[in-house]
Amino acid sequence: MFLRLSINIIGFCLILSSCSKKDKQLQLRFDLNNDYTAFTETMQEKDTLSLFFNKSICEFKGYDIIEITKLHDSIFLEIKERSIMDEKQEQVFSKIQYNPTKEQPKLEELFCSLYSQNTLNSAVNLEHKLPQLILNHKNSGKRIALYSNGLAHNGRIIAFYDAIMSNLYPKQLPLKIFRIVNSE
Repeated sequence: MFLRLSINIIGFCLILSSCSKKDKQLQLRFDLNNDYTAFTETMQEKDTLSLFFNKSICEFKGYDIIEITKLHDSIFLEIKERSIMDEKQEQVFSKIQYNPTKEQPKLEELFCSLYSQNTLNSAVNLEHKLPQLILNHKNSGKRIALYSNGLAHNGRIIAFYDAIMSNLYPKQLPLKIFRIVNSE
């Protein structure tokens, strides 16, 4: 009788401890508003981010749509859609593991160099301004828009993004460096 009671108590304690572990896991969910600049460290298993990157500048129009997913403790990235001058590119981009080295530019650094609506200079009128980047956390439905601050900043952000993508997809997207020549 005492042995059976002890086994039941131990079983009950094990059930309680597993429930508290599940509660802790639920509390550790990815929070887009706070975690997007460190997504590789904070994403949970099967979390998916959809990233819309606006490559438009002056008369040039373009965008990329990227999906970032965490599976089996690894982050995977795939360019789902690419448009240049209103024409979708038919190029196929395979899903790759996102694991840049310390020397390579990272998406997290790109996110840090943009401004959320709350941190952008309040003098900037966002009414007619398109976001540079939109992150959508598919699991929660939350969305955050990030902005560049002016034309020069926009150009630097696009160049930085292109450097990241050319490191990730060196064969499909070789980095093209243009040298600006002073006409004076």
